[in-house]
Amino acid sequence: MNLSPPTIQAIKDYSLLLGKGYPDKRTLELIADTYKLDRHGRAVLYRGVFKKEAVIKRRAKIWTGDPPKNAILKVDALNQFYSIASYLSGQVVFIASDGLLRDASGYHGEIPDGKIVHRAILELALFIEGRSDLQVELFLDRQVDACVPVSAAIIAEFANRFPQVKIVESDTVDAELSSGEGFLVATSDSTIVDRTLNPVFDLARYILERNFSGKIPDIAEILSEIE
Repeated sequence: MNLSPPTIQAIKDYSLLLGKGYPDKRTLELIADTYKLDRHGRAVLYRGVFKKEAVIKRRAKIWTGDPPKNAILKVDALNQFYSIASYLSGQVVFIASDGLLRDASGYHGEIPDGKIVHRAILELALFIEGRSDLQVELFLDRQVDACVPVSAAIIAEFANRFPQVKIVESDTVDAELSSGEGFLVATSDSTIVDRTLNPVFDLARYILERNFSGKIPDIAEILSEIE
């Protein structure tokens, strides 16, 4: 799904004001109200446009290309699942100014259609099947009660099928993925990305760009028009 003209203009104005030091939240509300953005448009601003300092730091951590052979890959499984599911269901998906794929679907904490759930999990499984050399750990957040059916579906798909995959159900997923060194972390969660010392592998973006032909809106490209 493409971004609407009002959303595109709102992105430009919001980024300009952030660059001038205006406060995030109040500026976002001002711009969103000015362009009469719905909740999806507001989510694009909130999850897609960041200050220059944050963009530079996050982009420096992004691993580009294929993961190295025999790497350890720790996956923020629900985070990555929802990005893929949002794309498959025709919801708003975009590449944020920090280079990471995010969505504005509002699915987080909700359950998409059953066929979408199955297809999104299948896409994750196909990636892992094609990279049997990787040591994969799928982290599932037990604190998100509404996602229990999705977590159960992920466990059913991966348990006992892939010997190199370890499923970790945890109440402290953010902390576990943020700490330690020596692995790639697959997530678009800003808190984890900011805290981790490891390279960030954008697994959802990797899958969508290689397996699907649709053009994903890139906010950095939109902002380049005003530079």
